Amino acid sequence: MHSQELKAAQTFMGRLAPGQDLLEALGGLCATNGVTFGLIKGIGAVKNAVIGYFDQDAGHYIENRIDHPLEIVALNANVSMRQGEPFVHAHIALGDRDGRLYGGHLLPGTTIFVFEYALTKGEGMLERKHDDTLNLDLWEV
Repeated sequence: MHSQELKAAQTFMGRLAPGQDLLEALGGLCATNGVTFGLIKGIGAVKNAVIGYFDQDAGHYIENRIDHPLEIVALNANVSMRQGEPFVHAHIALGDRDGRLYGGHLLPGTTIFVFEYALTKGEGMLERKHDDTLNLDLWEV
């Protein structure tokens, strides 16, 4: 097991503007606030969603598009640095009008209807590097 102790320093709470790409907006929020490692939690709703499932055998994400409005039941993300930029790794749970749930890795293409967040910025930095064995960008601790 690998670990590194990092401390929470500051928490930002707010709302993102409608119509933006959710993943891109979260990355911009982190860049604006100088987040080099942190955590994000959020709730709200989206106009549409693009989520992924990592196929462990194939070594890549399978993309699932949902082209109707959904509630964000939960969004959990971590933030670290990848290639000199803040990288948001987010998982999202979404509910439809019939109570069905969809979930997975948040991918580009999800459009915000409304999104409220809590972003906890940490002291220090955490780097993300490519692991050739798993074909994933993972924390280097």
